[in-house]
Amino acid sequence: MVIHRSESKDKRPPGSDGWLFNSEQEMAVSFTAAPSTDQDEWSYLESATLIPGRPVGRRHKRRMLRHNAEDAWKLMQQRGWEQCTPKW
Repeated sequence: MVIHRSESKDKRPPGSDGWLFNSEQEMAVSFTAAPSTDQDEWSYLESATLIPGRPVGRRHKRRMLRHNAEDAWKLMQQRGWEQCTPKW
């Protein structure tokens, strides 16, 4: 994953942000750091359909625990999703 860290006291380890794309499904997913609590670290996953020649489809955003987001990232890559540049 691509690292985007601020100068603040972010205790989040590297690997919080990144993008994946699946050409067969014509979908992209954005993984971004979400505000953490004292107990847990969170990530946002935002997905959308990307059909060439059309605007970005309806986006869906959800929050999940960071370790679950990291597992999802790894699993998606194993299933053919590829790291990409930001799509929106």
